[in-house]
Amino acid sequence: MNADVGARRSRTTLPSLIGVGLLAATLTAPSCLPRVEQTEVPGLSAKVQVHTDAFGVPHIKALSLADAFRAQGYLHARDRFFQMDWNRRQAAGRLAELGGWLSHLASDGRIRLLGLRAAAQRSHDALEPAERELLDAYAAGVNAWLTTHPLPPEYAVLEVSVVEPWTGLDSLLLGKALVASLNGPRLWEIGETAAFQDYVDVLGEEAARLVYPNELGRFAPWVPRATVPDARGIPLASLRRLAPLARGPGSSLALAHRVRSRAAATGFLADALSRPEERWGSNAWGVASAHSATGGPLVAGDPHFGGSAPAVGYEVHLVARNDGRGRALNASGGSVPGIPGILLGGQTSRLAWAVTLFAPDISDVFRDRLVRDDPSCPARLCIDSAGELHPVEERSEAYRLNVAGDGIADNAIDATPIVRALAPQAVDVLRVPFRSFGPVVEVADRSVLAGGSATETTVLTLQWSGLHADRATRWALDILRARDVFEFERAVAWLTWAGIHHVVADVGGNLAYYAGGEIPLRADLEASAPLDGMPPWWIRDGSGAANWVPDPARSQGQALPFAVLPREEMPRIVNPPAGFVVNCNEDPLGFAVDNDLLNHRRPSKPEAIPYLGDLGTRGLRNGRVTQMLREKIDVGHELSLDDMKRIQADTRALHAEILVPHLLAAFESAQRPGAPQPLAGFAADPRIAEAIARLAAWDFSHPTGIPEGYDTSDVGGVRTPEVSEAEAEASVAATLYEVWVIKLVKQLSATIESLGLMPYVPLQLLVSLLPQEPFTGVGASGVDYFPEPAELAEAGDRRDAVFLGVLRDTLDALPGPAYAAAFAGSTDQDDYRWGKLHRIVLPHPLGGSSSIPPAGGFVDLAPTLPGLARDGTWDSVNVAAGPGLPDGANEWLSTGNLPLASFRHVHALLRAPRSGSRVRGYAALAGRASEDPGDPLYASQLPLWLTVDYHPVPMSHPQVRAAAKRVELFVPAP
Repeated sequence: MNADVGARRSRTTLPSLIGVGLLAATLTAPSCLPRVEQTEVPGLSAKVQVHTDAFGVPHIKALSLADAFRAQGYLHARDRFFQMDWNRRQAAGRLAELGGWLSHLASDGRIRLLGLRAAAQRSHDALEPAERELLDAYAAGVNAWLTTHPLPPEYAVLEVSVVEPWTGLDSLLLGKALVASLNGPRLWEIGETAAFQDYVDVLGEEAARLVYPNELGRFAPWVPRATVPDARGIPLASLRRLAPLARGPGSSLALAHRVRSRAAATGFLADALSRPEERWGSNAWGVASAHSATGGPLVAGDPHFGGSAPAVGYEVHLVARNDGRGRALNASGGSVPGIPGILLGGQTSRLAWAVTLFAPDISDVFRDRLVRDDPSCPARLCIDSAGELHPVEERSEAYRLNVAGDGIADNAIDATPIVRALAPQAVDVLRVPFRSFGPVVEVADRSVLAGGSATETTVLTLQWSGLHADRATRWALDILRARDVFEFERAVAWLTWAGIHHVVADVGGNLAYYAGGEIPLRADLEASAPLDGMPPWWIRDGSGAANWVPDPARSQGQALPFAVLPREEMPRIVNPPAGFVVNCNEDPLGFAVDNDLLNHRRPSKPEAIPYLGDLGTRGLRNGRVTQMLREKIDVGHELSLDDMKRIQADTRALHAEILVPHLLAAFESAQRPGAPQPLAGFAADPRIAEAIARLAAWDFSHPTGIPEGYDTSDVGGVRTPEVSEAEAEASVAATLYEVWVIKLVKQLSATIESLGLMPYVPLQLLVSLLPQEPFTGVGASGVDYFPEPAELAEAGDRRDAVFLGVLRDTLDALPGPAYAAAFAGSTDQDDYRWGKLHRIVLPHPLGGSSSIPPAGGFVDLAPTLPGLARDGTWDSVNVAAGPGLPDGANEWLSTGNLPLASFRHVHALLRAPRSGSRVRGYAALAGRASEDPGDPLYASQLPLWLTVDYHPVPMSHPQVRAAAKRVELFVPAP
């Protein structure tokens, strides 16, 4: 954040900071309630009151939790049924039956191959009766709306007139799908194995081991930060290390190449083969009472999902006199339409919590031996592993494609032949119960399946713990019921497979962090080393020695029938000595800091390796939040809610702070007496000199720099018509840097590919090479990553020439045709404002006028520049990623498939409040409750969200009544 923005923010009072001063005043003043609307809802045991405030947040007050969930289901359906049904069909692999697009068939095939609906059924079968009753109450509320109202207008567009009733199973299915989209089995083991073979083919095995992952495909974060060591105040450098384990190739390479080649040709499974960390997001942190200006701990969170209209989340307030266990419940936060309760973080009357994705490695791809018609096999097909034959289930899937636009309702055609051509394994599905019901994703010889002369073949089988029955329902319920951080931890213990970080604080002054999820133990890692040197992020040998360790007795009380990492060894800390705790998806224990994921030992079993997985390789958001907290705490500053909001609003890029000094040093080197050509030529270019001066004065923030843009310096969702000189200068520098760094990535990629190598995150290669003293540009493998310009003898000069040459290319491109829509051919660097490039569209599934813009009263930046200009960048705390490697005015447009902070919330927990609730919260949703573009409140929270402002969270009944703009009474149907 630049100095001018910080000054303007610091002079702003709390009511204007949240952007709703008038509403804040009404929360404590008497008001005239709107007329009460009465609605009959079948199945209610008593009346339920619903007060909806100006931000579209319903406040549900019921006698029982079942009635509260029934009302929540009714409201979710009323406001979001098309979204719910769309997501339900997508999770079941039946989206093409509704959407009618060929691209949906590929999605359907992936989901059917995985088997999410069967997994949800296993979870449903394992529910306790009280849990099933609550899910059924929610479903009944959905169906109460569905049976008494016409379908949303989207169904008429798609020519669909019939939908299935909602069930409790559907809610569990959405839960499975939600986490599968974030921490599902992406099959990246196949991609990594194939990539390693590419390196072996070019460099030989010994050099390939050094290239990957030491130079390309690194695991080490840019910034050495980790949740638990930082919270304990332990320097990461002091953590115990062991010698790196040897690595070696396996014998799965041909199958890996086949999968990758088919994915490239058909698109099927293509996305699943890349590393999962690239699109991760979410921030959560807490500050202890000792460093809080409120006298109690502070909590902030913002889960990241792709932008959409309507938003992924749905803010709701649930009050029940009886939570099912005889205690009152009062909870507010982010829910997910289709699922009862609150999942995205929030607060109760006694605590507040925020969540981010943990995403441990809970899946593997095994190379298995499949046999047919073996007399010892209990089925036609079996997997041979550990001396036993394990049956394989066979199932045929049929696919249908909706035909919209022919004037015929409910007209769908058989699309099975299309899917079979793309991926036969998604039509004739083989599933292996022994491997957690996982599917066979590749078959070396498919004639074995058809009854040919060969009776055995090699297959690749996916194992993923998410396909087992889980207890996420109990986790979600008990989080709402928890009265302190210790009860909250017991709730986290029910989390089976999602892998979630929790930052939580209570009114007793406690602050805690817990990682939840069951992490399966691999037999070879328990015995001290990966089998045949094949680490878990490559295809594994399925013959037995690398299998998951069976534990059918579930000796730790876990849900999985496999041994899992003991709960006492899961990342956790209570009342951190450092006075804060931060998690922004990074490795919580610091295992990846030295770039080796397998050189630690389990405390309770010293010969065993505690492998968590590749938990994110940048650490930039976590590093920036930690940096800002320490700046305050180290000088004795007590943090306020406003400080927490400023951190959430921060658009300073830590990656720029790391990389730009090297660009400045390159220019300084080019200016030195006797600098060789062509390096000296860059110093003589006045355009480059001007750009370098701008970058040297930059504070690394990313404001839009245009009055039409939405910035954190704006207040209350209202754009400031004037742009300060400081914001304009920062905006230009942001544009220069961002275009430069993308072009640098492309040039590095081209250099690496010219060596015959497949690049993996070349910026992380830079981070590992740039500290070399003296700089050689040569990795431990012997590969020279800066061979050009060849006429420069010194590696440092070649590096500097590359950096400055890319900057020259940037300055050539910005006035060129690719950027004409934004900058109209201007060579004046003052015109290169970040907001002209950095824009978002929040898409509706069907696109058109329901997307934002134009829905909700928003308009495109210009006819040739669609979208809303906003500040931020990739991996700033106020995250705003751009798509891929953009190189053109409209290639920077984000259309919803990249992470953004979908639900921001901050909380202060007060031990002795003067009045009102002991938990005070503020929140903003990237949209609003309704999915109806004609609703005047369709995007009522979006302006606040765009400027990183908030509305207050009413928790007491007087506050709720004062804020109400609509009052409803749901009554039992006679």
